[in-house]
Amino acid sequence: MQIGVMSYNIRCLASEDGTPHTWAERLPELIKVIKDKNPDFIGIQEAVPQQMSDLEANLSDYQWIGEGRDGGEKGERSAIFFRKAAFEVIDTATYWLSENPEEPGSKGWGSSCPRIVSWGKFRSLDNGEELYILNTHFDHIASKAREKAAALLGERSDLSEGLPMVLTGDFNANHESTPFQILKESGYLNLWETAAERKNDTLGTFNNFHDPTGGGKESRIDGILTKGEVTARFIEVVNTRNGDQFPSDHYPLYAVLEAGGNA
Repeated sequence: MQIGVMSYNIRCLASEDGTPHTWAERLPELIKVIKDKNPDFIGIQEAVPQQMSDLEANLSDYQWIGEGRDGGEKGERSAIFFRKAAFEVIDTATYWLSENPEEPGSKGWGSSCPRIVSWGKFRSLDNGEELYILNTHFDHIASKAREKAAALLGERSDLSEGLPMVLTGDFNANHESTPFQILKESGYLNLWETAAERKNDTLGTFNNFHDPTGGGKESRIDGILTKGEVTARFIEVVNTRNGDQFPSDHYPLYAVLEAGGNA
């Protein structure tokens, strides 16, 4: 089956973000970016409860899964949005990137705040094929926390039961870094390396609200990775903006994949 997947750090609701970077100003442009690509799955990072409500109100074709990083409804989510007319969720959970992964709100390895992985097992309503989607956001301060997080993700990848897996995330590390190497050694493939076609190959993903280049390749800190029967057709850094209005301080990644029997 062919699916479209997006990874998007939407920038949390931060009081220090002045015009034109307030959430109220950014939201319409951000929704346009998503609807233009119309992905089947979106891994959203940094979304606080108000932003989740706003996304839900503006993305009526989608449902979502994912727990807050502080437990339950509290804190930022690494949520997964999915097109409800195309897929149903069979199972879902969130775990923490720490020495105690099942402990809500736990931090590990010097992480600045709780970090999580939210995942879902999905079934196509068209042909019944199943796959796993995972979404995460690694720590921006502690390099050890990022490396240990990558190792934990690798250790837990056996949940897939042989089904295709797609991992989206803001890894706060570029594609040449140790965390990406650890993920690769555990069997994950980086779509930026495996895709048959790439668009905006020179761009990074962290534009910081001012840099059209997204910081260049060294700042390509967001990623989409896969395991199992997945073939990457296309991936791009989506650098859509309206003049000085950046929808987020990150550019999203968008990919087209073949997963399962047709991969």
